[in-house]
Amino acid sequence: MLRLSLTGIDTSIANSLRRVMISEVPTMAIDIVHIHANTSALHDEFIAHRLCLIPLISDTIEQYEFPRDCNCRGNCERCTVQFTLNVKNDRSNIMDVTTRDLRNTSSTSNLVRPADNDAPILILKLKSG
Repeated sequence: MLRLSLTGIDTSIANSLRRVMISEVPTMAIDIVHIHANTSALHDEFIAHRLCLIPLISDTIEQYEFPRDCNCRGNCERCTVQFTLNVKNDRSNIMDVTTRDLRNTSSTSNLVRPADNDAPILILKLKSG
């Protein structure tokens, strides 16, 4: 944790420093979404946007490389993680699809998971059928 106290400077300079510090923190997020079949009431783009907003965490983040720094030509295990979401509502009531339904399908041993320790994050609701 970093604690910084700035006194006697303009707020625009303090905001600039804050923005630079935030931009240098490495983050991992869902970036590319391929939807093969969607029978929900929500559009594919809306679901993709909701997935991209899910915060991801990893205890081994230092083992990953930024895709721009990786020497691969595509998506390799050093710079990408893949998740699968495959849910069907066979019940008669409305079903919540949450981050607990996301499956990490990468073959790497590094664990990347949604940051939903307190409660699962709702992605969408599915009607029966």
